[in-house]
Amino acid sequence: MTSFRLRISRAQGALALGVAALAFCVPATASAQAPQATVDLIVRRDAGLDATERAEVRADAGVQFQRRLRLPDTEVVTVPADRAADALSALRADPDVRWAQRDGVARAQAVTTDPAFVRLWGLHNTGQLVNGVTGTVDADMDVPEAWAESTGVGVTVAVVDTGIDAAHPDLQGQLATNAGEMGSGRETNGVDDDHDGLVDDWRGYDFEYGDNDPSDVEGHGSHVAGTIAARNGNGVGITGLAPSARILPLKALGDDGYGSWSAIADAFDFAGDVGVRVVNASLGGQGELPVLSDVIAQHPNTLFVVSAGNDNADMDVTSYTPCEVPQPNVLCVGASDSNDLKASFSNHSPTSVDVFAPGVLVLSTSLGAYWYMEGTSMASPHVAGEAALLVARYPALSAVAIKDAIIGSAEPKAALAPYGYNGGRANAQAALARIAAGDFDADHVLNGVDNCPSAANAGQEDRDGDGTGDACDARPDSDDRDPDADGVATADDNCPNAANAGQSDRDLDGTGDACDATPDGPDDDADGIGARLDNCPDNYNPGQADADHDGTGDVCDATVRGADTDGDGTPNMDDACPLVAGVAAAGGCPAPAPAPVPLPVAVAPVAPIAAPPAATPPSVVKTAIGLVRTLAAGRATCRGGRCTRTVTVAAALSAGAKVAGVTARLKVCKRGRCAWRIVARSTSAKVKLPAGRYRLTVVAAGPGGRATKVVAVMLRAAR
Repeated sequence: MTSFRLRISRAQGALALGVAALAFCVPATASAQAPQATVDLIVRRDAGLDATERAEVRADAGVQFQRRLRLPDTEVVTVPADRAADALSALRADPDVRWAQRDGVARAQAVTTDPAFVRLWGLHNTGQLVNGVTGTVDADMDVPEAWAESTGVGVTVAVVDTGIDAAHPDLQGQLATNAGEMGSGRETNGVDDDHDGLVDDWRGYDFEYGDNDPSDVEGHGSHVAGTIAARNGNGVGITGLAPSARILPLKALGDDGYGSWSAIADAFDFAGDVGVRVVNASLGGQGELPVLSDVIAQHPNTLFVVSAGNDNADMDVTSYTPCEVPQPNVLCVGASDSNDLKASFSNHSPTSVDVFAPGVLVLSTSLGAYWYMEGTSMASPHVAGEAALLVARYPALSAVAIKDAIIGSAEPKAALAPYGYNGGRANAQAALARIAAGDFDADHVLNGVDNCPSAANAGQEDRDGDGTGDACDARPDSDDRDPDADGVATADDNCPNAANAGQSDRDLDGTGDACDATPDGPDDDADGIGARLDNCPDNYNPGQADADHDGTGDVCDATVRGADTDGDGTPNMDDACPLVAGVAAAGGCPAPAPAPVPLPVAVAPVAPIAAPPAATPPSVVKTAIGLVRTLAAGRATCRGGRCTRTVTVAAALSAGAKVAGVTARLKVCKRGRCAWRIVARSTSAKVKLPAGRYRLTVVAAGPGGRATKVVAVMLRAAR
């Protein structure tokens, strides 16, 4: 499909501002550009039409099906350009069609200047000089003050843009990942493992090009992402407004900064489907777009923070989307400068622009460096970051409540009054304070200390202790926090304090490898090798010698030289004939036939000379353990509700040997995976244990060395 794109630019001082006039696929005049070959239309039908009826709708309008959108009953169709107007009229007149529109293009709303590093005046303005412009003290969002209440922990912000530079040092580790598409090669197996409609979407998705690589080539999306959630305290670069939040990159603008409305609609819909609470869309174009309005309406608990546009236009006269989408969960942001004045390029309207935010000379991450950019695209992520702070602190609040708090707490500025809803510039600290001082649910518990400010719960019940009251908690018995932001709730996470989306647990002990000091199991014999990899976990054997390669280390192996298959007393490794019984003198093979005996010859008898008896060396018998018995005797000893009894191990041992220690293991299972974990250990034949089923490793020592034997024991509770 051939489409038309119009790019407008103007100068502001020494700084070139590229301001995009977004649009649709129709040129200003016929002579401006060549006619299009085809035009894409987006159509939403009435629900319930079968395949034949849907085909009839297309046939009546003379259009061809191209693809379905995620929004129910909605599809993209194509039509020759010279018939586009007639087709659009026919579709809109069809009683089975709810609406039809052209599929246009949107453009990122920002401009780039030379990269540099200065203070982030939008977060904390001391009147500093930024690129030759002096600011006004406190013309900022009071972000450091807001961090005392929230840094965005556990919140994911979807950035619908040109993608992200995931390798940037200030963005590394800041991406939200999808546990359902990670581990065991699921990142690249070409399968929709988590059944969310996308294949291999383990770190976001590219809706413009239809793949799982949301990498940024243009730079705009990375800049937006850095303003929201660049790392803090890593000693380099900048910090985002919500540095503990995570970014879900949903690429819907192409490598040239343009994208189709249908791709943007799919990205919006996906973000809502997976439960993202905040979406930033620093993009837009002219005209009314029902596809975006319908998608946003389907996700009322997601706040869509969008840019107002860069045409210095009065939106009471001209329209701009998605800023003017008529849904209560859309928050439209205009741009202000470091002196609390409206940015010269920012669109404006007392009825459409909800709030202003820093959007001039904003420094952020982009393509391995730090760039100054400006536009309402830079203002919007300031407010998206603020929203993330509020959601993290008050997760039960609705999208509309978060929006109202941001607008209601904005600092009124006289210079902004003619241009926005209340002439206010966003202030993160004030928004948190406004929520804290209220009592939304009228339960006489202020929001600031209420664990469920949206539903009355005067008793503040919170059975799972996750900070969200039972009245608001979808899983009141499961801790749904995600402090490591790996997409796995604490209740389900085998390592809740370190990101491990794949939940790797090599030793199956219930503690994820990312948290496990011994990920290959305990090292009971102190030889530096975990039990999972140790071929003799109960005996010191750092060399892991295993002469017969049977997987059991020599120090534990009763048949070090291998089994004796033919039962002739010669181990297989030393037996030249391991399948046929033989004699040691013949190397384990059958004895050779005796040589012929010659006839006796008569000789004179000779008196025999008695030979002295041969000396018999003292024998040393290898230590061995025979029958093992256990006896639980005496009264139980109870402390803190836990009762134990003394178990004595008696074993049939080789001469001179005695029991030198006992190790008790108990079977522990978690989420369907079980492992035997050590619960007690002694250096004698006695060990104290509570009632239960155990594996006891008995160690014996004697003149013939050490030996071990594992026995199963059921210890019943004392009566």
